[in-house]
Amino acid sequence: MLTMTYTSARFLILFLPVLLLFYWALKNHHMVQNAVLLAGSMVFYMSFGRWYALVLIGCILLTYCGGKVISKNPKWIWFFVPANLFILLFFKYGIRLFPQTGLVMPIGISFYILQSSSYLFDIHNGKTVPETSLIDYALFVSFFPCIVSGPIQKSRLFLPEIKNEKSLSYQTAVSAVFLFLYGVFLKMVIADRLALFTGPVFAGYTDYEGGIIFFSAVLYSFEIYCDFYGYTCMVSAVALLFGYRLADNFRQPYFAISIADFWKRWHMSLTSWLTEYVYIPLGGNRKGTARKYLNILAVFVVSALWHGTGNHFLVWGLLHALYRITGEVTLPYRETLCGRLNIDRNKTGFRFLQCIFTFLIVTAAWVYFRADSVSEATGMIQKVFTDFSAHVFFDGTLFSYALDHGHFLVLLLSLQAVLIVSWLREKGVRVSALTDEILVVRWGILILLFFVILIAGVYGPAYDAGNFIYAAF
Repeated sequence: MLTMTYTSARFLILFLPVLLLFYWALKNHHMVQNAVLLAGSMVFYMSFGRWYALVLIGCILLTYCGGKVISKNPKWIWFFVPANLFILLFFKYGIRLFPQTGLVMPIGISFYILQSSSYLFDIHNGKTVPETSLIDYALFVSFFPCIVSGPIQKSRLFLPEIKNEKSLSYQTAVSAVFLFLYGVFLKMVIADRLALFTGPVFAGYTDYEGGIIFFSAVLYSFEIYCDFYGYTCMVSAVALLFGYRLADNFRQPYFAISIADFWKRWHMSLTSWLTEYVYIPLGGNRKGTARKYLNILAVFVVSALWHGTGNHFLVWGLLHALYRITGEVTLPYRETLCGRLNIDRNKTGFRFLQCIFTFLIVTAAWVYFRADSVSEATGMIQKVFTDFSAHVFFDGTLFSYALDHGHFLVLLLSLQAVLIVSWLREKGVRVSALTDEILVVRWGILILLFFVILIAGVYGPAYDAGNFIYAAF
């Protein structure tokens, strides 16, 4: 069975149209509609590896039965949640300890394990009741737009959505097309082009001087954002075509003015999950300042361990914990200092400086996230401070690597477009506003976006689902 990615011909020309046709043909038969969508989700997931479905089905049956048992005896939460998490820990960590098994981590397992665990927690906490329909529950866990890299759905919100009757208007369909093309634009025009530059630098940083390493780190910040946000736009668009609205997973994270603000904007579904199911159960901010900071530290450690097995992920998490705690500890002193210097913290100029500072420290942490080891990431940062030469930005050196003048021009124009769209979204303008434009403007923008992707997109024979950065977690 051939792998299907969201931009592959077999997905866009065969799988998606056929599934949509059968799905909407059964509009008046809601239960059968859900069964068809479940079957499609399983076919989609098995395209990455047939045996992956065994793990997914095992997770579904375990948590479906677990929900019924926990509703009768809440103490069973201590069996079923650890058992569910053990599936994730085995594939994320166990196969590294026992490589002779030849197993590989099933794609998307980190996401559907957290999603199914939320169901058990919600039953235990009295926020939902056990699902009676195995088909609806299996669809909740395996819903194909979300299964590879999220967004992570909460059962008490998504299961009722599954049971609602669906409809699809012309305006919604057009919005979905715009959103999907924008996601492809972010991924294939920007993120994949940036990877051509950042990949070699991170792989062999010792061959580059500090200025190039700094520039590569900055580019990687945009690469991971455009990659992950591009994926989110695509899957949100596909979900719309089936009558589902997914919650936003990103809200202009690089407009953040602090680390706390950043995590309210970046991978919001994961932040919400960790807040509700880790931070608050540990006590949140209700048990004193010291305990609050320990809880913040615990959340970022869990986030780091969820993302990957290497020590560099742990350092990435610890850096964000340090940023967050330091920001809270120093806030009163910074406010006092601004007051004495008569600095208005709400002025655009001050907020812009906060934004730049936040972006730079986030970028420094991304170096540890992207590098293969702590020593490599530390070495890269050391070279930025000990071997930095500004001349590389002015003498044409940048164009002597993977990206020439043409590539950089495409990136410059594309990133400017993303900045404009981000600013409009920050002001509350949504993609649906495009559907209100006159026909010529609406379809003119759509056709222009299509040809920009066709002409400026980065293509290659190695393009697969693994190229989505978060598909690896």
